[in-house]
Amino acid sequence: MVPLTLFAYGARRRRFTTLGLLQYVAPSGQFLIGWLIYKEPFDQGRAAAFALIWLGLACYTPDTIRSGSRAASAPDLRTPKAGEG
Repeated sequence: MVPLTLFAYGARRRRFTTLGLLQYVAPSGQFLIGWLIYKEPFDQGRAAAFALIWLGLACYTPDTIRSGSRAASAPDLRTPKAGEG
């Protein structure tokens, strides 16, 4: 219950793209722990699946970075509040 509550608390404070990236990184870290520390088998099928997942992430990430930098450099068009500017 506590981990789920902490995840919900943190998720509300992050962009969806950041959460999406974490959805790839966390299972990959678990995979690496299983393979390197616990000596789980790593056959060709698992290698192919792992490579395809990260290939998809590699295709998705540059667009996310570009759209994030565009949003950060966009001018603030909000109406100033009373007492501002």
